[in-house]
Amino acid sequence: MNQKEKKSETQLVQVVSSLMSGVILAFGISILLLFLAAHLVASGTLGETVALNAEVVASGIGCFCGGLYAALSCRKRMLLLGVTTGIIYYVAWVIIGFVCYSSVEALAGVRNLIAAVIGGGMAGFICAGLHTKRK
Repeated sequence: MNQKEKKSETQLVQVVSSLMSGVILAFGISILLLFLAAHLVASGTLGETVALNAEVVASGIGCFCGGLYAALSCRKRMLLLGVTTGIIYYVAWVIIGFVCYSSVEALAGVRNLIAAVIGGGMAGFICAGLHTKRK
């Protein structure tokens, strides 16, 4: 294996590891936000009409934070990393739903998919704008 192949393999490992770390961070933040929303609904502070959109908001904010981490840790193809973070996040939620529940539809959470992709895409877009290009 020559030097160029080793460098390419190292970059691929870095991209995949930063992507998986971003997805895990997105899961953690969205779960914390959902627990917070459940607590606020149970205590009566948050109305039930607002709580219906808590899942979409948690997906968007979680994927924004996860995409931000993935894009800043890799510094290559930042917009693509942010959007991919959102897509993998949604696919993982759908797989968890299929495994844990019997009556889950793949397209029932299209709003969550849109929020996740937009959240990750915004993170990648912001990071790409912050990145200074060499001359």
